[in-house]
Amino acid sequence: QFATQQAAEGAGVELVRAMGLDGDPNLLAKLRSKKWNDFPGAITYRGSPVLDGWAFPQHPRDAWAKGEQHDVPMIIGTNHDEETASVDQRPIPANVVAFQQSVRDRFGADADRVLALYPAKTSDEMYWAEIGIRTDQRFAMPARLQLRGTFSVSSKAWQYRFSYLPDGPRDARLGVSHGAELTYVFGTIPANANKATRTTSEAIMNYWTQFAKTGDPNQPGLPPWPAFAKGS
Repeated sequence: QFATQQAAEGAGVELVRAMGLDGDPNLLAKLRSKKWNDFPGAITYRGSPVLDGWAFPQHPRDAWAKGEQHDVPMIIGTNHDEETASVDQRPIPANVVAFQQSVRDRFGADADRVLALYPAKTSDEMYWAEIGIRTDQRFAMPARLQLRGTFSVSSKAWQYRFSYLPDGPRDARLGVSHGAELTYVFGTIPANANKATRTTSEAIMNYWTQFAKTGDPNQPGLPPWPAFAKGS
C-alpha cells in the first residue's frame, strides 16, 4: 500500500508531537540524535512508500500499465512460502472451519473457487492452504502483474519461484519463507552444506551474476531459463 504525501506528513507531525518536540527550533538535529528505540512504536512500525510526486510521481502499477517504467531487464519472483514470515503479525485461523469462513469473508462469491484451489481437511493442510493464499495474493500476484507490465517495453524479464529446502533440521512451519533465497544468491550457505545445496547456490549465483553483466541470466553449462512471455 502507498501512502499519500498528506497522510505521511500528518503521521510525521503526530510522531513529533508524541515525542514532545512540537515547535522545537532544533527539531531535525534532535530527531537525528535519537536512538531507534526512542521513537514511539518503533518495534511495531510498518511504513509504506509515499506518493510524493518526486521519488514516486505515480503509483508503480500505473506506470507499468502505461509502459512508463524504465526500460531495463528484470528478474522478478517469489519464494514458495513467503507468508510464513508474518504469521506472528497475522495469525492463522484456529481451525478448518474458521479457515473456510475466513475465505468466504475475504473472497465472497469466489470463495468456492478459492477453497477448491487451496483445499484443507486437517489443521496441517489448513495452515499451508492459508500460507498459500497469502503468499499468492501478497507476493505472487503482484510479481506477475509486474512481469506482465514488462510487455509494454522492449527489455525482457525472467520469473523465478524459489522452493528449495535443504536436508537437515528445520522449522516445520517455516518452509521456504520470505528472504530464504538470499543465502543462496550471495553464497553464504553453511560451510558444511551438502552437494545439492552447494549446487543450488552456485547455479543461482551464476544466473544472477550473468544477468548483472549482460541483462540475460542464460549461459553455457546451466539449464535454459526462458524469458517471461505472454501465456506464461
